[in-house]
Amino acid sequence: MDKIAGLLALMYVKDVDDKEAAALKLDAIGFTSRQIAALLDVGPNYVNVARQRRNGRR
Repeated sequence: MDKIAGLLALMYVKDVDDKEAAALKLDAIGFTSRQIAALLDVGPNYVNVARQRRNGRR
């Protein structure tokens, strides 16, 4: 992933305490599961589960 994009992404979610919420914010702006996982130090499956939970709430 481009270092600048990663830095901007981290700045975008810096005030979000919940990793799941941060993952969803990054997902909403187009980052892939792998990219989000690398940025937040979680597994790609964590991001996929967050997406499923979000979609289940609708």
